[in-house]
Amino acid sequence: MPTIKDVARLAGASPGTVSAVLNEKPGVRPELVKRVKDAMEALHYRPDYVARSLRTKQTHSIGMVIPNIENTFFAEMVRAVQDAARQARYFVTLCITNDDPSEEEGYLTRLSSRHVDGILLATTFQHVAQIPQPRWPCPLVLVDRCLPGGFQGDAVVINNVAAPYKGTRHLIEFGHTRIAVITGPPNISTATGA
Repeated sequence: MPTIKDVARLAGASPGTVSAVLNEKPGVRPELVKRVKDAMEALHYRPDYVARSLRTKQTHSIGMVIPNIENTFFAEMVRAVQDAARQARYFVTLCITNDDPSEEEGYLTRLSSRHVDGILLATTFQHVAQIPQPRWPCPLVLVDRCLPGGFQGDAVVINNVAAPYKGTRHLIEFGHTRIAVITGPPNISTATGA
């Protein structure tokens, strides 16, 4: 497997220059960038992201834990996260729990052990105390679903009281009187209005 030194030798550049090209740092002459990229291609060089993450303490990966992928809401959310991550040069690891808290706990533990830079979680847990504590500081952002018990972190959620209220009011304004409500499982915040 070729190394940065091999690429530098073939490109007639220093290993530092090759590193600067790999990290897209400004200040490298365009012709030198081209020589380095040509050398990488000729040698079939691929950066060792595991080794780089040990140095930088970043893996450029995000874990996303959702209850299912069949629900178009979650499928669209995954697509949006993937698009944003790609633009930021991040890799997304998707984990599907099938609404099983034990699977969710296992995924959170495994993602933590892989040192992802952050986790997006549409949780099936019923209380914040159920979230396993990672072995290193990892931002955890709740998406779609909240947790009782004093979650200390960020959450991206819909206002599950105001949104249905506005929808119902809109139906009433159009003269509808027989209005049904279909909610999800009673143990998640999106169904309870929490």
